[in-house]
Amino acid sequence: MVEVINEIPVAVILDHKILVMHAGINSPDLTIEEMKAIPKGVDSTEHELLDELLWADPKDEDGSSMNVDRGPEFGPDISKAFLERNDVDRIVRGHTTVEDGFADQHDGRVITIWSAPDEGNTNG
Repeated sequence: MVEVINEIPVAVILDHKILVMHAGINSPDLTIEEMKAIPKGVDSTEHELLDELLWADPKDEDGSSMNVDRGPEFGPDISKAFLERNDVDRIVRGHTTVEDGFADQHDGRVITIWSAPDEGNTNG
């Protein structure tokens, strides 16, 4: 299973304006070109940027921080600067359980979709 995950693109861009990824960003200075340069097949534990992108979560407060249990956290100011720098409108992500299966964060710039909002319900 890990081999398959290592071959999946870090992110995709839909309609030139929506960045879809597993988790989130680690810096306002990150570029999509840097994301594209991450080699396929690399283990995330051996590639710091990839590891951070696979664990990053949005937070309500401005700034960035490191959650020792989860990984990088990025605030509304970070997502806004990143999106402007890369000329995209929003980040659509998963990775985090959210109530009702959907969360609109950072004034609509970050959308979290969780496909199993009721983790105890295996019927969908």
